[in-house]
Amino acid sequence: NRCSSFLVYENYNHHKNRECAEPRFRCKWCSKGFRKRKNRQAHEDECPTQCDLCGLEVPYRRESRHKLSHCPKRLVQCSYCDLLVSEDVRTKHELQCLDQIVECCHCSSLVIWKNLSIHWESECDEIGRPSLFS
Repeated sequence: NRCSSFLVYENYNHHKNRECAEPRFRCKWCSKGFRKRKNRQAHEDECPTQCDLCGLEVPYRRESRHKLSHCPKRLVQCSYCDLLVSEDVRTKHELQCLDQIVECCHCSSLVIWKNLSIHWESECDEIGRPSLFS
């Protein structure tokens, strides 16, 4: 027996099942000990761990799903430039991303934001540019 009690063989099962303080069942996630299997099973369903990305406490069994789908610090791809940014700053990044497509305020053409000044200088038909013949 792991509890180091000296027992007569005939008393071993009684001691193991009723008297021994040594936990018989251990959580597979955190190794916490339990005397009853049902208590261990209940604990394992919600055994907590801390997400190493965001610090949130989540159950071990849901940690992978949290990191893939729910964690605010998981990496996601910008819809415009393909840069990987954390989910919690994606909206801010996308609002400022120069690769997003915007509508020209003069001619309503769709132009990549970072190319808008080039569009205005050389392509936009609605901006009055000095003519060579005027």
